[in-house]
Amino acid sequence: MVPTINVQDAVVAIKPKSNLKKGDIITFSSNDARYTGLTVTHRILDTINSEGNYKYQTKGDNNTTADDTYVPSNNIFGKVIFVIPWLGYLRYFLTKTYGWMLLVVLPCLSIIIYDILKLSNSVKNSKSVNNIKFKDIEIKNDDVKEDIPVKSIDKKEEDELELL
Repeated sequence: MVPTINVQDAVVAIKPKSNLKKGDIITFSSNDARYTGLTVTHRILDTINSEGNYKYQTKGDNNTTADDTYVPSNNIFGKVIFVIPWLGYLRYFLTKTYGWMLLVVLPCLSIIIYDILKLSNSVKNSKSVNNIKFKDIEIKNDDVKEDIPVKSIDKKEEDELELL
């Protein structure tokens, strides 16, 4: 379909609500013996209506002759509505091991490593908070009018607190 649609371009096709006409670009499953099941995008040259069953003769823009077989309407995926240039290159890149590693695995690993570092820093900070000795803290509040009883901590209770 070059120059209309280049190799490695992606097409977006939708099922047409009305009959297709000459000049429409369609994407279909080939029923040609050489390319059975292959997805093809070609332009319609002619339409044949045989008792309500439509068949289409197609041809690629860059081909010298029309396709050997007619395309039945049930093999048509849709009419091309727009083209996304070069998107096929991204698909091709992702099918390669290095592409998959670079665009999927590497970002995932970096997120996991970041979370591990963040978690380890959090654990370090929580240990430093737990090591505060209560006997070293002095509470001063001039607004308090009544005496608050303060329990003294013995060595056993201090050790238990340090374990937390």
